[in-house]
Amino acid sequence: MGPIPYETLQEWKQQVNTLNDPFISGIPKIELHVHIEGTLTPELRFKLAQRNNIHLHSKRLNKTFNTLDELKEMYNLLQPRSIKGANQISAFFDAYYGGMEALRTESDFYELAMDYFEKAARMNVRYCIGLDGNEYNRPPSIFEPLSLRARNDGFKITCHCDVTQKDTHEHIRQVAECVGGSGADRLDHGLDAAERPELASLIKEKGNLKLLRLKAGFTDEEIEKVELDSVEMCWAGEDVKREIREEIRRFCEKSTSET
Repeated sequence: MGPIPYETLQEWKQQVNTLNDPFISGIPKIELHVHIEGTLTPELRFKLAQRNNIHLHSKRLNKTFNTLDELKEMYNLLQPRSIKGANQISAFFDAYYGGMEALRTESDFYELAMDYFEKAARMNVRYCIGLDGNEYNRPPSIFEPLSLRARNDGFKITCHCDVTQKDTHEHIRQVAECVGGSGADRLDHGLDAAERPELASLIKEKGNLKLLRLKAGFTDEEIEKVELDSVEMCWAGEDVKREIREEIRRFCEKSTSET
């Protein structure tokens, strides 16, 4: 099984963006992984750049953006995959690190955070954490002494495997089987496992709820199970988990009674 075709990704993106599903919109959710800088929208990036007198430029495209429409055209992160390397940059990181250049002041970060929090509230996100890392030529195994110490000290372990990263399948295998002596407690990203059946069998992927509905035909009950599982795998305290589990169950019971 090879990479998902670009045209298929574009089709899925359109379907996800236009799907109006009250159950998915309303069910309480756990944000297991978010980079706050990565939530910067083209609209806010353009606004901050104007406020801070910053020229918006893409090294990858060698182009300067003078209008919001020009900038928004650049935000097509599903374009055909680029090869990552020391002197190359993908569309995603071009947008991610380029956007960070517009964040200069405390008020910029405050506005960014509030913009995300408002969006998260509309999506009924109840709990979130953030992670970051650069994996190029840095496999999970090089951090094994730290992973073992963390596990021995009672911590749970999360590893980050970027999509299309160099040696991505080997990184995923190490996370699933080896990190901390027996494999990490959670894998973030790791979607390239879908290209290798033997890797897919090692991990329990969660995925996008709308894609689960559209492409896997998940029922409301199965989506409820996905969300309850996400509560279990997050690092919140037991009191917080209990509260969110009850909120999910109340929502699902109400949704069932209304249908």
